[in-house]
Amino acid sequence: MPRLDAAALQHAGIERLVVSFRRRSWFASKDEEDDLRKKIETIWPDRIAPFCRNLRAIGFIGEDVGVAAAPLRREVDPIDLTLIELLRRFKPDVYEIVARNSVVLTGGESWLRGGGYHYEEERKTLLKHLGDDLVKAAEDEAQLAHIRAILGELFPRFAKGENFTWSACPKRKENVEDDNRISDSGMFPAYFRYELPSAIFSTVELETFIQKGMQAASEMERHDLFLDELHSMEKVL
Repeated sequence: MPRLDAAALQHAGIERLVVSFRRRSWFASKDEEDDLRKKIETIWPDRIAPFCRNLRAIGFIGEDVGVAAAPLRREVDPIDLTLIELLRRFKPDVYEIVARNSVVLTGGESWLRGGGYHYEEERKTLLKHLGDDLVKAAEDEAQLAHIRAILGELFPRFAKGENFTWSACPKRKENVEDDNRISDSGMFPAYFRYELPSAIFSTVELETFIQKGMQAASEMERHDLFLDELHSMEKVL
């Protein structure tokens, strides 16, 4: 079998990832599928291609994304899920580093309560430790640049502290409404545990609830439906 060039590998890889999500009933419409395809195409050359240089690697990441997507259907950002699974597959040591650095990467609540100065000092210390760990985990300077670019794509806070070259600058803009992103401290654990935090109401469950409400035969039935759903939720203490 002839060796595939970069363009052919990119096409094969993009379609393999889209199929992985499609098999998990991820898309509510054809437009959503096409939109994801375009987003993967945008990041493929600089983010995914350095780790997927053959069909075997593409097969691995396709399978990994499919497994991760199954319990998280439509609950998380598919690009973020793809990139974190890319690290888990090809750089598991970096994956572990990311998993234990939620505070500095997401800006989540600090365990220090000494005011802004102490928090800033703590943040600088954590950033330095993170940078040192990434240097140790990378095989060389080129791979370190790829890893940092991926983290910049995943975490806007990390990107702001980096002096990226043009190709390494994040391809996606931060959106305050993207509360399903890995950069959201509340959603961060879902990307590693493959389940939503108990305090977050599932998007799929919400869609099902709305559909049931629209199909209800009367206002009383909708009222009962609402109470049943409310009572089924866990109490947050």
